[in-house]
Amino acid sequence: MPFGSTGYPNFTAPRCLEFAKAWPARADAIGGRKEPIVPRVLVAEDEKDIQFLYTAWLRREGYEVVTADNGLQAISAFEASGFDIVILDVMMPEVDGLEVCKHIRACDPHVPILMVSALARPDDVERGLEAGASLYVDKPVTPKEVILRIREVAAAA
Repeated sequence: MPFGSTGYPNFTAPRCLEFAKAWPARADAIGGRKEPIVPRVLVAEDEKDIQFLYTAWLRREGYEVVTADNGLQAISAFEASGFDIVILDVMMPEVDGLEVCKHIRACDPHVPILMVSALARPDDVERGLEAGASLYVDKPVTPKEVILRIREVAAAA
């Protein structure tokens, strides 16, 4: 994969576009069923303990969860299949959360992105929101706060 001037790999939009074309078919298939739709959440977090906690909290609330250990995995997962919500850490290996957020925004301008980070200075928050985050929350967070914030960004989408 060629690298751009930022030092990060150049990602191409065609995979995003292929997914976007397939998304209505997924929605139609789900819409025809009587069961409730289970929201899909991508959790991009490199710290395994935190990733495990997010996954447990979200599954307990009825969400389907897919995890990514680094930025490249997050981008690949998002391009491979759509998500209703993304929880994104800023400091991750391979590609940082800000670049992942920009890429996800280029693929889907409407998906809610909850950026969660230990970086909580005002300029950090501004960078996250400028990258495309729907909401920026500083760590540590409680299970209740994660669920409430997810509901908040999903309702605003």
